[in-house]
Amino acid sequence: MSRSRLLWFSLGFVTSYSVFSHTILKKLMAENFELCSSMERQFRPLEARLSNIESSLPNSSPNTPSAPHQVEG
Repeated sequence: MSRSRLLWFSLGFVTSYSVFSHTILKKLMAENFELCSSMERQFRPLEARLSNIESSLPNSSPNTPSAPHQVEG
């Protein structure tokens, strides 16, 4: 009889834990998806503004210097 009670208790505990964890994981995944989509919506206008700024700059590349710098040492 004690084995039967232990079996039913274990089964109930595992079932409750799995339902609880499934609910928590489902909620976390929904929040993660909402956060990602919110970030994408917020960054689209910023990317458009940056693209407009970059296109309005002169054609010279800022990363390449016009004259090579020499280091004396």
